[in-house]
Amino acid sequence: QFMMNKIFAKEYVESQDDRLVIASHTIARRLLNRLAGAAIFPLVVSGGLFYSAFATSNTGHSVTLTCDRIEDYVNCAYRKVKIDGTVILEESIPRATYTTVNVAHEEICDEDGDCTEITTCNLFIVGRNGSRPIPFETFNQSDYNCTQETQLVGEITRLIQGESKVSGFRVQDVGLGDLWPIAWDFGRNVWLGFFLLMGLTNFRVKQDIWTFDRKKQCLTSERKRLWGSKIEEIALDDLTGIYGAYPDIALSIKEGDNLQAKTISSPLPLQYKYQFEPIFELITPWLNPHCRVLKTRNYSLEITPNQLRFLRGKVVKFVLINDICCFKLSDNSLEGKTQDIQAIVIRQKPPDSDGDILKQLCIQTIAGEIHSLSCYLLLDYQPIAQAIADYIGVEVTIEEVSS
Repeated sequence: QFMMNKIFAKEYVESQDDRLVIASHTIARRLLNRLAGAAIFPLVVSGGLFYSAFATSNTGHSVTLTCDRIEDYVNCAYRKVKIDGTVILEESIPRATYTTVNVAHEEICDEDGDCTEITTCNLFIVGRNGSRPIPFETFNQSDYNCTQETQLVGEITRLIQGESKVSGFRVQDVGLGDLWPIAWDFGRNVWLGFFLLMGLTNFRVKQDIWTFDRKKQCLTSERKRLWGSKIEEIALDDLTGIYGAYPDIALSIKEGDNLQAKTISSPLPLQYKYQFEPIFELITPWLNPHCRVLKTRNYSLEITPNQLRFLRGKVVKFVLINDICCFKLSDNSLEGKTQDIQAIVIRQKPPDSDGDILKQLCIQTIAGEIHSLSCYLLLDYQPIAQAIADYIGVEVTIEEVSS
């Protein structure tokens, strides 16, 4: 029981003073959850098939036609059976010499005068006892040329003339006959395709376990896959930032002076679904307090004791260097002293028809000039704006602008 619970263990978060563990669902549990969710489609399809087979199988008369070549002639026979298996019509057609299909077109009109033309296809086989109609109950009312019956005539004719490679054949009218074999065959293929697709798409399913440890001063990242595990140890001083976009959270890791040299990611625990702040608050104390990265969409802010950089992707938009007390805007090469910055401004437009508010991050100089650092986007610039303002020692202001 304990081993089964361990194999199918749920995700968990364990927080202590000197240790924080964040673990996603085990591989077995993730596979089980995916299987349960995805199995709805084949269940519905196969359920519909089996219900149709149950509701319509043998609801009419079943007709079976057989033709066998014996020496230099062909004997045919057919039988018509009720739902309960009672034979209501059975006849032999010895020494069949000819077969044909009679096509009848009829126009049926309703009370409103709307007319529909239907086609009836009647198959006949001529033998020693004369012409005999084969009492198939199904016919394609929209097939003007009776394609199926015509093909059957060709097969019987080739058998009679000795041109067929087979010595006989058997055909059954299954339109209202036993549909269970068809349903079972199709249902089996649906489930076979489902499990094949599940195997291909879930081959890379994984479990992540992050262990933050004060005593070791490192983060141990363990990633388990079906074919093995990969363990990586990262110094806590190299952890520079946390960000995420559901359903994953990610950590920025520095190498040398590059604060965003690489990232590692893990599924967001479901208890924090759509709420990054609680998990951010748990992990933030474990990050490097002096070298930090704040990210939102394509924009990021890098902070070190001596420098602050605001980037869009890998393009530097704004640099502030403490030791020489100057800033630089990359777009227009504007340079100035840190003391020239009066405030960090968040411009925002009125809500649109959907209630969304577009915002822009800017700096304001003591001369009253406002320089934009970003485009108008549906982003929350408040954390980045506040971090820049705190670094400089100014206020963050909100400015309403017309659309």
